[in-house]
Amino acid sequence: MVNQCAKYNERPVIDCPTNVTSNNYNQTRFGLIVISKDEGNSLATVTWNPPVTSDNSNGIVTVVSSPYESGDIIPSGVHTITFTATDPTGNSDNCDLSFRVQGDFMFVANVFPPVMYMSSIGSGNATSLTFTPVIQNVQLTRPAAIDYDVTTSALYWSDVSTSSIEYYSFVTKQHKVLVSFETGGVYGLAIDGIGNKLYWTSTSEDRIEVINLDGTDRTVLFDMKLAEPRAIKIDTVNEYLYWTDLGPGNEMIERAKLNDLNATRTALVTTGLIYPNGLVLSVPDGKMYWCDTGTDKIEEANLDGTKRTTILDVRYGTHPFAIDIYKNYIYWSDLIAGVYKVNRRTGISSIQSGRLNQPGSLYIFTDNVLTIDCPTNVTSNNYIGEEFGLIQITTDEGSQTATVTWDPPVTSDDGTVTVVSSPYESGDMIPIGTHAITFTAIGSAGNNETCDFYIKVEDSENPDIIDCPMDMIVNTTTGEAFAINVTWMEPTATDNSGDTSVPVADYSSGDNMFAIGDTKVQYNVSDSAGNFNDSCNFVIIVEDNESPIIDCPTNVTSKNYIGEGYGLVNVSTDIGRPNATVTWNPPETSDNSGGLVTVMSSSFESGDMMPYGTHTITFTATDPYGNIDTCDFGLNVEDIEDPVLVCPPNITTTTAEGSDQAANVNWTDPIVIDNSDEDITPTSKYNPGNNEFEIGITDVTYDAIDSSSNAGTCTFIVTVTGYA
Repeated sequence: MVNQCAKYNERPVIDCPTNVTSNNYNQTRFGLIVISKDEGNSLATVTWNPPVTSDNSNGIVTVVSSPYESGDIIPSGVHTITFTATDPTGNSDNCDLSFRVQGDFMFVANVFPPVMYMSSIGSGNATSLTFTPVIQNVQLTRPAAIDYDVTTSALYWSDVSTSSIEYYSFVTKQHKVLVSFETGGVYGLAIDGIGNKLYWTSTSEDRIEVINLDGTDRTVLFDMKLAEPRAIKIDTVNEYLYWTDLGPGNEMIERAKLNDLNATRTALVTTGLIYPNGLVLSVPDGKMYWCDTGTDKIEEANLDGTKRTTILDVRYGTHPFAIDIYKNYIYWSDLIAGVYKVNRRTGISSIQSGRLNQPGSLYIFTDNVLTIDCPTNVTSNNYIGEEFGLIQITTDEGSQTATVTWDPPVTSDDGTVTVVSSPYESGDMIPIGTHAITFTAIGSAGNNETCDFYIKVEDSENPDIIDCPMDMIVNTTTGEAFAINVTWMEPTATDNSGDTSVPVADYSSGDNMFAIGDTKVQYNVSDSAGNFNDSCNFVIIVEDNESPIIDCPTNVTSKNYIGEGYGLVNVSTDIGRPNATVTWNPPETSDNSGGLVTVMSSSFESGDMMPYGTHTITFTATDPYGNIDTCDFGLNVEDIEDPVLVCPPNITTTTAEGSDQAANVNWTDPIVIDNSDEDITPTSKYNPGNNEFEIGITDVTYDAIDSSSNAGTCTFIVTVTGYA
């Protein structure tokens, strides 16, 4: 059975239109439909197709839209059209269509009743504002601070009753709580649309915090020396955070550098304040403005707190609460009286511009058409070329950075445009690598546009090799044909990139081996960019100054060896000759070079006939590199052969008459033959022609002794008979 009650309690289905049908559609920017104003008018006639509906009852679904209907003339600002579909039984559902009509407008957070209002602001010359509720489908209790993120078309506010920071996206039509607190008291919000961060002051907790717009990385920036921090603003150009403090005894306006908050925290204004509740910055003018609910004044000063001036001393029953700038005007809210403005240049009378019950914080959006075109090249002289969309630049000579300059980007806007570049500015020294330079153009309404400029700093400078060694002459290692472990002071390298590159070679000092001769040692070095230097080389000249080794023969090989004595080898002369034919083995040689060793002997060679006497044979060994060594071989040629005597024949003789002796017998001296070829005179006790022989037989003996004391003899007989 069908439950009829359930059937009749089912809501109808409604699908909102996704675009307008009027011809004034301009673009979709940051996800939000943007509509041009009618020609010659400050309003836009906007039409759209009706939403598509269906219902389970199949009955007629009625649709109403609020606060505008298709065809209405709608003022500048962000608008959410809420379509409510109702079926015949009273069930309803709704959907939203959001768009922005070009032009400048203001958001105001009304405290009571809690309503978020918006009004077209025109040129600033109007004497009244018409406020229309926005985000009516969001439940507000006590909105305090507000800010608008131009880049996401989202409205942020703090609610001191629910102790939260919330936002509504006009693009997604979603309402979310970004931050919740244990206690309320957030009266200052500041969006950094470039850094995608939200800063706030907590009066109840006496601190300043920040969070990413996606809800991550919530951080306490300050919780010391704060009494009741209130208004907060960001200078995205100079990267400063400004805030006011209205705590008793601590009334002041301070600022700090975003990248070094504690070290740069500075009090700018410390006197003449009671309740500095509102603060606004005009960075292009270098000014800040604030309103004080206690002094009822609106004042200005330079961004560093100098040249303080009173713009307006209200003094007639209004108490400025919040403040913002629009062109030459300062708009402020009064919790009792409404919204006002004053010309900040002239200070001419304040004029009531709008009337609300209890207007609190306000935010003014200036709809400037902002464009930015990045530079297309550098203007510095270190340009190399382009590749893959990168502008290539070479480093400064001797530096690991490049000084890069470029023309400023071209911007257009209806108001003042400030351009910042990150992370580098023209003229900066940029390190080696690929860099995206992001240029951010900030319009007078805080809206911004970016473009990117890509450069690649290349190191095209070769590294330098320092202290390249000179050519070296070294000796071979003892007993080796090469030099081992030659040492030298190895070169070092420097490079503009800062790399500690180490030169490399085929040989290392102290761990090497070099053959005899010339060897080139080549050092090369390259840096991380591939730049190469091979300018360092030197020659290791290995010389062989080591003498060869020679060992003399110790004996002869000829058969005339006699013996040894006193370090001499004794040999005998050849038989019948005054000299000796002597042979010996050649001396043994070796050389560290391993090359051929030549040997010469003096003054005789093996096989020579050596005369009688003592001789020193000197052997000289010479290696291929001219090194020599010698050794001596002592020989003593001895004559051991006796002389040979040839005596005259035997003689027979008689005595003289009347004598018993034979006198003056005459003969020829013996012939002496000796291998020494010496002239040897034989000796005897008898001399021919001068002698006397007795009757009988007498042996006449001759002796011959050569210079080697070899002795020879011969004998002949003299026979003497009596006189007959």
